[in-house]
Amino acid sequence: MLMSDIHMGGYPNQAHQSYKARDDLNRMTRRLTVDAWLLAGDQTNDATPAQQAELDTWLAGLNRNGAPLAMVPGNHDLIASGAGGGVPDVQTPTQWAANNAQHGVTGKHYVVDVPDSDLRILCVSPMDSPVGSPPPNRLSVDDAVLDWCDARLSETTRRCIILHHAPLPDTVLAKPGVPYTSVSSSTWRVFSLGSRTAADMCAGHPNLIAWVSGHLHSHYDAPDIVKRNVTPSGAYATVALGSPLVLPIGYATPGITSAMMTVYGDRVEVRYRDHGAGQWLNPWYTVTL
Repeated sequence: MLMSDIHMGGYPNQAHQSYKARDDLNRMTRRLTVDAWLLAGDQTNDATPAQQAELDTWLAGLNRNGAPLAMVPGNHDLIASGAGGGVPDVQTPTQWAANNAQHGVTGKHYVVDVPDSDLRILCVSPMDSPVGSPPPNRLSVDDAVLDWCDARLSETTRRCIILHHAPLPDTVLAKPGVPYTSVSSSTWRVFSLGSRTAADMCAGHPNLIAWVSGHLHSHYDAPDIVKRNVTPSGAYATVALGSPLVLPIGYATPGITSAMMTVYGDRVEVRYRDHGAGQWLNPWYTVTL
């Protein structure tokens, strides 16, 4: 199961919506086998201790049935929500990892090998620059981050999923006429500060099958919300997630959505769920690997 942008403590009615989503997820796990739970960032809105405690409570009530949890920080987990240009981070990815160790987070970047499968999840944070560094670093990766990904992908024959808050450039697009769904600006995508891009790194690994991201609160039928990316070494899916909250007037993430990704030998299938209505949404996306 894939979820992103819970934003604990962020908006009026957020708690009601996030717990409604959790209740529906718990009902689903009585009928479905979930091999892993992926949270793609912005679990909190302002990275405050109170919001972290609320997240801890929310996760404690999630019926994971022993399946591993993989999670990464988003920009809101590292800086206050109202921060504009020049406002410093409130914690680094390393500090975020320490604050979430009780959920199985073992470092700013870490690996989850899914039991009884051939899948590996690479949990990738942005670069760990000092608190007070320029805000773009909250969505940036440098050569050290990409080298870590290279090493984890190269050392295994498992098929790999990269979990990172920001989507790759040239993937999910905006839904015309719907504000704050998926914006096309490069400043809202993973930003590479090193000698190569994240997409360049992905292109070199035939065992990479998906890049899963949040951040954009994507509309479930936005163009390229699930996209097949062809490289010299093969193909992989990029999967963008919505949010389990309905934003204030002027914004539009419909329903209370998360997604289910099913991995087969030759393809990845993704379907989005409206937890508010308790129903699956169409279309069902398929990416051939």
